[in-house]
Amino acid sequence: MAASKTTESISWQKADKVSKELLLSSKKREKDLGLALAIAIRTGLRKSDLLSLRIENIKEGKVTGKASKTGKDFGHPIPDWLIDEIHKNQYLGNVYSTTYSHMWLNRSVQRVFPAEYARALKNGKTIGAHSLRKAFGLRLYEAYGVNAARQGLQHSDSATTARYLEIPAIEQEKKQAELFG
Repeated sequence: MAASKTTESISWQKADKVSKELLLSSKKREKDLGLALAIAIRTGLRKSDLLSLRIENIKEGKVTGKASKTGKDFGHPIPDWLIDEIHKNQYLGNVYSTTYSHMWLNRSVQRVFPAEYARALKNGKTIGAHSLRKAFGLRLYEAYGVNAARQGLQHSDSATTARYLEIPAIEQEKKQAELFG
């Protein structure tokens, strides 16, 4: 059995820009992809959780639910404009795990981020929906440190988060020194 490729992150800013561009499309599938990207980079949800969201999971300005991998409850805040877009486009109204498959989401990410996909392949990696989760984690890490990223990604410890985000040990120590003076 061949080893699976490591997933490379995508810049949060680039993913945000692409998601907003897709929301301007006249095609429903493109708008839905834009919404999926926007939700993913703001919540860090795994692909299976992202695709199984329903409108009932949007409560009090948050995306809520139970992570299928860990069974842990989650509640990630999302901006009002995104909630409005979800309702306006009737996103999350169907069973997206069948309408929009895991394969569709990964291939769509590769399609809308061609330069990042080419770079990842050159480095022996790939990109897909999981790249968006990493973008979320890196955004938290850069703003608030490894513990905030650990909590947002629902990892059990900071070492797992550091490995997952590919944070070098020296960088970790620097962030800890900044956090704790």
